Amino acid sequence: ANQTLLDIVGYTAEEMQGMACRDLTPARFSAEEARQMEQLRATGSYGPFERECIHRSGRLVPVQMSGCLITGSDGEPYALSVVEDISARRAAADVSPVPRNSDA
Repeated sequence: ANQTLLDIVGYTAEEMQGMACRDLTPARFSAEEARQMEQLRATGSYGPFERECIHRSGRLVPVQMSGCLITGSDGEPYALSVVEDISARRAAADVSPVPRNSDA
């Protein structure tokens, strides 16, 4: 895990050792994540799709994920994923526009 992902989920690199993506996924996203992983196996890529990650503190962090299948130097397949924190985008979308004064 790189530092950006560690910042998103609030864990240290040592704490992330042995953790799987499903450990950071709320149960309500399990079916969609399974569909995305099936797409990865079938086509070599997945996403982008939105879900939430469980932060170490327990709060939910909205993210957008996409990725592709790569082959490691050991010849084994690995998923290379891009995880983007979309909290600011979600917050901006939740802000209602201020109505203009029509009397001006």
